[in-house]
Amino acid sequence: MRGAGHSNNFDFIRVVAASLVIWSHQYGLMGRPEPEAFPGFSFGGIGVLIFFSLSGYLVAQSWDRDPSLPRFAAKRALRIFPGLICVTLLMAFLMGPKVSTLDHADYFASRDVWHFIVRTIGLWDMPDHLPGVFVNNHVGTVNSSLWTIPVELKWYGFLAFLGLFGVLRTRFVLPAMVLALAFCRFILPMPLTHHVLLEFGLCFLSGSMMHACRADLQRYANWIKPGIAAAAVVFWLLRMEYLAIVIALPFVVVTLGSMSSPVLRRFGRFGDLSYGLYIYAFPIQQTIIHSSHNTQPLWLNLIASAAAISALAFLSWHLIEQPANGLKRYLKRDRSKVSVSPHADPAHNH
Repeated sequence: MRGAGHSNNFDFIRVVAASLVIWSHQYGLMGRPEPEAFPGFSFGGIGVLIFFSLSGYLVAQSWDRDPSLPRFAAKRALRIFPGLICVTLLMAFLMGPKVSTLDHADYFASRDVWHFIVRTIGLWDMPDHLPGVFVNNHVGTVNSSLWTIPVELKWYGFLAFLGLFGVLRTRFVLPAMVLALAFCRFILPMPLTHHVLLEFGLCFLSGSMMHACRADLQRYANWIKPGIAAAAVVFWLLRMEYLAIVIALPFVVVTLGSMSSPVLRRFGRFGDLSYGLYIYAFPIQQTIIHSSHNTQPLWLNLIASAAAISALAFLSWHLIEQPANGLKRYLKRDRSKVSVSPHADPAHNH
């Protein structure tokens, strides 16, 4: 089912998030400092946090409507893997030999090509390199955006675990988990390798909490909204900008996404292009930089990249992702056990 794009602003929010990532990466890929939302954190990072916030909310909603682990897993797989498989094969078999410094025979003889395909599709250590590809670019990787997908899948699994034990139907457990996770990330001395999982998880669980606690959020909105705003401002003034963002962003994103603006709600009329924008952006930007030897102005590369990425995202949705999502209708369920939710099921993030 395609995201109820005609009754809310979620499609627009997703495109904004993908666009922030594309815009931010264009600077880094051309060897320039990425624009920062605040010291040490780029606008591309904000885009990823937006994705995780929406994903937590919408995937929790999906579980609430159909609390079956096999069907939940199948729906997530149908959303993630068809597009991932397609972009991986295109990178390895079309883009790779075209831009590689190796000739075709040596390229395809390299075990790295086949390791790249298997490990990327299997989301196993994400090798992100193909032989001779982009070796003369400022950044030598192939598709560095994909590393967030395994992180998101981990939180999908955790959400399903919570759902099996009825946590998503409670009022207090998810808020307590969000506070505990924030304590672990910002108070306890945690290894840097754990920061990303916790930071993205904070936004993901905050989004899930907004669905699980939606009745209380509506009932006490006059208290909760000023409280969130005040907390965000205080932490920002204390130079804890990232914590301020984590507190405010999921609430703002889900609130704006749940609205139905006359213009913004029509953003999905051509399909949900956000996943395609996300997975095709990096290799397209790299290819354009490669073809111009990084001599073109940034704005020109960005315009060319945006046009090519949008075209591929459109094709990806209509030829790959939407047909795969259509297979969900074969996932039969006992509708007598499905809870009633005030929204349609738009849970097909990346």
